[in-house]
Amino acid sequence: MNTSHLSSLVIRFCLHQFFHWMSIGIFIPIMTLFFLSRGLNLFQVGICLSIYSGMILLFELPTGGLADQIGRKTVYLISKFISICGVSLFLLLSDTKGIMFVAFGLMGIARSLSSGTIDAWFVDRFKDISPKGDLQKAFAKVGVWIPMGLALGTLVGGGLPMISSRLGWERYTLNLLLMLIAYLWVAIYTIIWIDESGQQFDKRLLNSFQNLPQVLSDAFQYGFRHQTVLLLMAATLFWGIGVVAIESFWQPQVKWILGSEEQSWIFGLLSTGYFAASALGNTLITPICRLFRNRYALVLVVFRITMGFSFFFLAYQTNIWGFAFFYLFLFLQNGLLNSPHQSLFHGLIPSEKRSTLISLESLFMSIGGMASGIGTGWMADNLSIPFAWQIAGLLFGGSSLCYLWFMRIEKKP
Repeated sequence: MNTSHLSSLVIRFCLHQFFHWMSIGIFIPIMTLFFLSRGLNLFQVGICLSIYSGMILLFELPTGGLADQIGRKTVYLISKFISICGVSLFLLLSDTKGIMFVAFGLMGIARSLSSGTIDAWFVDRFKDISPKGDLQKAFAKVGVWIPMGLALGTLVGGGLPMISSRLGWERYTLNLLLMLIAYLWVAIYTIIWIDESGQQFDKRLLNSFQNLPQVLSDAFQYGFRHQTVLLLMAATLFWGIGVVAIESFWQPQVKWILGSEEQSWIFGLLSTGYFAASALGNTLITPICRLFRNRYALVLVVFRITMGFSFFFLAYQTNIWGFAFFYLFLFLQNGLLNSPHQSLFHGLIPSEKRSTLISLESLFMSIGGMASGIGTGWMADNLSIPFAWQIAGLLFGGSSLCYLWFMRIEKKP
């Protein structure tokens, strides 16, 4: 094993993910407020998020299969181009609801293109350099850099609306402009530092599209034929339901607690704290896994249940300090969940199907997100945000059964 090459690989991937998620984080603290400022109500916000998830649902598997055919780096760069088009529509033509839906649909297509690309490249390179290396530990390190990038993006993104207003611009213009610059930088970093020269991909685009149905069919059958893989993807579906419910409506809930949205720095600070808490969770998970003797499924059972209860505690908060505590505690636990799940998942799937199966898992997450956007969006608009969160928490905690079933199957000879 070449330790220096492995360290260099991990650093390159960590930095890439840092910049990728930082660019996304700029929009997070103002996303729902941006939609509301364009005249959408909470149910329409849910519909908008469901369109985003629906585009992922439609394009996730084909784009994942395409990444396995023509190269992960190529498909990722296409995703950045589409992201830039989507943000440009937000910036220039967001006066009508139809344009808002189209722009967020483009963002969904870009998300489907980017998933299952650079992470699949990383796993394959990692296994080439160190076939018996500790992938969970590597993902835990990456899991620190991702929320760090998001934290920086959201911290900056929370302060930009106040600066934009003082300049006499539309409140969220600076957020959108900085997103465009960040997307361009990530594309440049990918071109320079992500090298696929050692990978074997079919560069004939027409032939790749001709092979795509068979690639998708093989991966789809693999995912549904292997019960353990299917259980992990089902758990991801429930993750999409729960987390989308929180991410979609925490901003209007905080606005209700504060009485206004003028102090946008609070939204940015909470978003930053959210990702800092997630980074802390990724830091803590490796020693926690050792305490559980690396029984990853058991770790996931425990923290899925405790995180489900956190949804209920968050729903009952009526002052900003209590809300901030349980909000950050919830996402600390979320940070604990990623690397054990990723370690189980990547330990079960073959390299030649990795991008496609990552995309299949992401498709499950999108189904959960789309269902959550419509279901909790309706509940938030017609009943209350706290009620929607309690239903989401019940489903999230109940998804621990997926890992219990996984453990039962694994014990069978």
